[in-house]
Amino acid sequence: MSSSFPRVRRILYVGDLSEGGTCLQRLKSFNRLGQNVRPLNIQPYKTGGRAINWLRYRYPFGPFVSRINHDLLKTVADYRPDVVWFDKPVSFTAETMHTIKKAGAQIAFYVQDAPFGPRNDGCWRQFMRVYRMADLHCLFREADIPRYSQQGLPYIKIMLSFDPQLHFPPEVALGDSGRDRGVSYIGFPYEQRPAFLLKLARDYRLPVHINGDRWLRVLTKDELGEFIHGEYLPQGQYRSGIWRSKINLSFVTEANEEDIAHKAVEIAG
Repeated sequence: MSSSFPRVRRILYVGDLSEGGTCLQRLKSFNRLGQNVRPLNIQPYKTGGRAINWLRYRYPFGPFVSRINHDLLKTVADYRPDVVWFDKPVSFTAETMHTIKKAGAQIAFYVQDAPFGPRNDGCWRQFMRVYRMADLHCLFREADIPRYSQQGLPYIKIMLSFDPQLHFPPEVALGDSGRDRGVSYIGFPYEQRPAFLLKLARDYRLPVHINGDRWLRVLTKDELGEFIHGEYLPQGQYRSGIWRSKINLSFVTEANEEDIAHKAVEIAG
C-alpha cells in the first residue's frame, strides 16, 4: 500500500525567514510534512544602512552577495541536501548554482513576485543570470507560462496558499454585533487602492478601515481623516482584523500581473 505522505528528502531551505513572513510559513509546512529541512535565513545578510541596503537590493553583485554565496556553499557541503529550495533567489550567482548541481542536489525556485512583469523592482539582475539553471520553477501567473514553456524550462503551475496555523475561522462564528470593522483593507497602498478606498469613504460615506504604516506616505492629513486608520497588524492581530470585518477587501497588483490576490486566499482561509 502506497503512503499518502511524500518521500522524505533533505531540503536546504533558502529564504528570508523573518517572523510573520510567508517564507517562514512555507518552511514550517515542510516540517509538518515530515521533511528533513535545514534553513538558511538570508535576513541577517541584509545589514547596513539605508544606502547600503538600497545598493544591495538593486545591484546584487560582488561584495554585496559574496558572503551569503560562500555560506550557502559551505552549508551545501556540510548538509549534502537532495534539494536546495530558493524562495525568491535574487542574491545567488551562476557559479553557486553550478557548484550545487555538482554536489548532486536539485534546485527549486519558488518566486511569488514577478521578475518579468512591468513593475521595475530593481532586484532581479542576478536572478536573470541564473533562473534557467533551476530544475523546477513554481509559477503562479498565467502570464509566466508561455515565458517558461517557450524556453523549455521545467515548471509546475501552482496556487497561492495560506497557512492553516495562522489563517483559520474563529471557533465561535461572529455575528454582526461582533464585527466592529465595516469595510476593511489590511495592506499596502499600491496602485489604485487609495483612490478606490477614498471613493468608498467620501462618495458613499462608508466606514472604511485601513491598516498599515505606508498609508501615511501617500495620503494627506485630510484624506487620512476619511478613514479609520490603524497601524500594521502582525500575525494574530491580522487574523483578528479579518474576523472582525463585515467586508474584507483585497486587490490584485496589476504591475505584478497577478491573476488573484494573495490576500484573497488568506481571507478565504
